[in-house]
Amino acid sequence: MAWRVYYLTMLGRVEEELPCKVFFQDPEWKALYTWHHHTTEVPEKPPSLKEAVLWIAKKGGFQGRKADGHPGTEVLWHGLQKLDVAVEMYLVFRPLERGALKSEFPPWYLRPVADAEDTG
Repeated sequence: MAWRVYYLTMLGRVEEELPCKVFFQDPEWKALYTWHHHTTEVPEKPPSLKEAVLWIAKKGGFQGRKADGHPGTEVLWHGLQKLDVAVEMYLVFRPLERGALKSEFPPWYLRPVADAEDTG
């Protein structure tokens, strides 16, 4: 969990304009969007990573003042913990989307590349 929080912190600072799908699975970003905007309608296009990081940080206690700079790992950690609950509730009300949430590490996580000997 710690490296996921740190990865999101750094990714949110460097690659702000990427769609948030580079980090979040569909039910995660949709739950975040509905939770942040207090709506049941989800847009077709996912928000940017910058927006998603800011929303999570605010849920974790980030105030977002001009001089605050980028959100840090602690507020993102608190926000991600709360997002887990929001995702569960989102899936309670949209059970057909439960299959889109994979329990394994998503493909965008950095994994070691298999050696040629391992592929046999």
